[in-house]
Amino acid sequence: MKTPKTVLSALLILCIPFLIACGSVPAAAQASGPAGPIEISFMHIHGGAGGELVNAMCDEFTQQSGGKYLIKPLYVEGSYEGVIERLQMLTLSNDLPEVTQAGHQYAYFMAENLPIVPLQQLIDAEGYDVSDVFPKMLDLGRDPSGQIIGLPFAVSTPVLFYNSEMFEANGITQPPSTFEELREVAAKLTKDGNYGIYINFEITGNWVIQCLIENFGEQMLSPDRKSVGFYDAGLKTLELLDNLVNVDHSMALTDGAENAAQAMEMFKAGKLGMYISTIANLSGFQNDSQFTVATAPHPSLSISSRSTPAGGNSVYILTHDPEKQAGAWEFIKYINAPEQTSRVAQVFGYMATSQKAINTPELMGDYLNENPAARVTYDQVVHMTPWCNFPGNGGTRYVRITQDNFAAMIHREKTPEQALNDIVRQLNELINKD
Repeated sequence: MKTPKTVLSALLILCIPFLIACGSVPAAAQASGPAGPIEISFMHIHGGAGGELVNAMCDEFTQQSGGKYLIKPLYVEGSYEGVIERLQMLTLSNDLPEVTQAGHQYAYFMAENLPIVPLQQLIDAEGYDVSDVFPKMLDLGRDPSGQIIGLPFAVSTPVLFYNSEMFEANGITQPPSTFEELREVAAKLTKDGNYGIYINFEITGNWVIQCLIENFGEQMLSPDRKSVGFYDAGLKTLELLDNLVNVDHSMALTDGAENAAQAMEMFKAGKLGMYISTIANLSGFQNDSQFTVATAPHPSLSISSRSTPAGGNSVYILTHDPEKQAGAWEFIKYINAPEQTSRVAQVFGYMATSQKAINTPELMGDYLNENPAARVTYDQVVHMTPWCNFPGNGGTRYVRITQDNFAAMIHREKTPEQALNDIVRQLNELINKD
């Protein structure tokens, strides 16, 4: 004879399907099967073909994990400033992604203002070998104490793109290597409705501005990082742009990222002779241009002195949940493997971060031999310097101050001297405030 308790249990089992259909059983009781995949969000800045590759790598890792992890790409507009501003917003709601990109210029900001998991801890615990990463690239993800907090996903240097056919038509046999030569060549190319040069100084993080300043012989910050480190070089940078735009009229008048995009279209259409920006533009230029796109090292004050700040981003872990953290770490290792960084280099135009990838024919070796325009950026690794990390929690305000004053000078609302004085004063005030 069944006890009342046994009968009650049997009746409950029989009734569960009916109760579920009627929505009368709590969700926790319904989910009696195996738990779903561990979801991990990956915040990134890449759209277009780059975004498609990011999506593919996320899907591939999800499948490779056998359904244990589900990587969800999260695209953010506004480049690296957009990411930082979004992260600051999400911090307030405690809704941060598990993995995020951040521009190399925000490594210290990430360490000092966000709840990152220092990757050095995971590297040391596992004995993970990072020796394959180019040393100067590995340094881009270190905090002020020197420990690794992020691994490089995409790295670039500023290069000079030029239209080889336009050069030949104007009797120019060599790309300019100094700023003086740059101005001369740009003037020769400016005719028949064409412009000679576009310098993408508006690019994220004051990156090209830093490159110009360093190639004029000074640094963005003083050695103690307590004040601005440029004055003469800053003035020379502003004067160079003023001369190109307002004196020689060889550089189109610009004001913001939209006009930078227009200049890119001019270059691809054969209406612009030279374009200075990130090597990451290479694939887009080659795919969309009807002429041979050539590259050369970024010009400098003299050929004996050159500086190429490293652009791009590192990836960081923001989750302290043990299961999600483990999945995030596996995902970061996956996208930084030689095979994946080679795909990033060839689809985006960025640099592969793996030395093994460069030395393996089927990964990057054959590609570089067949595409010499892509090799110039690797030749500049010896001159690579860190992307400037401003101190404190000023974040994107450092960029806004510099960009606003450069734009005012370009439009003749300020003289180069006035713009420089305002930049130095406002940046120093922000540094001291923080």
